Amino acid sequence: MEDIFRKMALETPELIEKDYREFMEKIGVDNFFYFINSFGGTVIYIPRNKKIFSRCIKENVKNEFDGSNIKMLARKYYLSERTIRNYIHNYKKKEMEK
Repeated sequence: MEDIFRKMALETPELIEKDYREFMEKIGVDNFFYFINSFGGTVIYIPRNKKIFSRCIKENVKNEFDGSNIKMLARKYYLSERTIRNYIHNYKKKEMEK
């Protein structure tokens, strides 16, 4: 059954709905079929990079903060200076609670 759909995807991609076609073009036909076979029929929310990596970013900010590099960290991680300050404040608060 998949062979028929794969053939259609390769021979007449213009007949696939625009959003799905663009997704297939971005990740490739093989990955597209792997994805739909694995998750077809499931509603999936895919967050932006910052959300996926927020814990990593917070840990990096904690480790890289030297007391005077808030602006640099904000630029590096595409966050506001206020957000960096909040990360640092929350980290210090947790340390004091220990």
